[in-house]
This record gives sequence, structure tokens and C-alpha cells, in this order.
Amino acid sequence: MQFKIWYMLPTYFSTGIMGYAFCLHKNQLPQLPAPGVEKTDTHVLLRTVNLPDQYSSSLTRRMEKIFVDQQGEVWSPNGEARFLIKSKGLQHTSMSVGDMIETQERFYLVDRIGFVPLNTEAEKAYRVMIKNGGVLGR
Repeated sequence: MQFKIWYMLPTYFSTGIMGYAFCLHKNQLPQLPAPGVEKTDTHVLLRTVNLPDQYSSSLTRRMEKIFVDQQGEVWSPNGEARFLIKSKGLQHTSMSVGDMIETQERFYLVDRIGFVPLNTEAEKAYRVMIKNGGVLGR
């Protein structure tokens, strides 16, 4: 399965690194790109990675593997990604809270714990829960 890795631009980093709830509270959720677009006001497409389907049937497990594999000491232990990072206008090598993973179906925001699906019914329910102090149905 193919995944696209989107990193936060330096201008959004101090907001995005705080996580989904903070971005929601500040009304500064990531801007999702239109099809074929590789840069928004908040993120830039860094690269595409392939993770074989036989790795795991769990999407969460796949995204966790991508998160680990996108740590600087794994994918760029000797600075191999330095040129790519600079060419995209980025300043961080390791995947962080606030970066995004795109699947064929949707975008997921790397959150403080786990991944939040963006622009979905699940995200809408999560928004309500956060605005209600962490309780659904208030």
C-alpha cells in the first residue's frame, strides 16, 4: 500500500506540534491539499513510501511503522535526507505531531497519541468530544 508523507512547514510547526485539540481550539487545523497539489499553507508533500500489505492488515499498525521509519535516526542516520528536507523548505527530519500521512482514502494527522482521520465523520465526532471537555453527547 502506498502512503504519502506530509510534513509541516516551519510557519505552522509551532501550532501543529501542539496536536489536534490545540489546533482545533485555535481554529488552525491543517489545510488539506486539492488533488495533485504538493504544498498547502501548512504542509508540503515530502515523499511517498510503500508498505507491503503483508506487513499488517491494521492501518494503525502500518501508520505506526511509518512513524518509526520516519524518525531521523532511521531514515537519515548520516544526514542522507538533508538535501530533500532543505529542498522542500523544511527544518525537521523526524516525523512529528502535526505531520500528516495520506492514504488512498484520506489524510491522518499525527497526534500526541495516535492518528486523527481528517475531514471524516469520525473527526467530526472527535471535535464534538474535545469541545465538550472530552465527553461525547454533552
